[in-house]
Amino acid sequence: MALLGGIYRYVRSWVTHKPSRFGWIVDGKLAASGRLMTPGQLKWAIDNGIKTVVTIREVPLNPKSFKDQAGIE
Repeated sequence: MALLGGIYRYVRSWVTHKPSRFGWIVDGKLAASGRLMTPGQLKWAIDNGIKTVVTIREVPLNPKSFKDQAGIE
């Protein structure tokens, strides 16, 4: 199922740049979502006020993915 979920999230990311399952927990302060899969989703997150990304994955996110994105850690 993990493979199918990954394929779904990847294809969806090209249709809408909003990360899967995105939602504010505390309006404008704390949000949760599925993993950012594409540069478009990262741009969407930045444009919507996201400044820090924390992951609980076993494998860390690639820091190069965020290198050129102003103001995001």
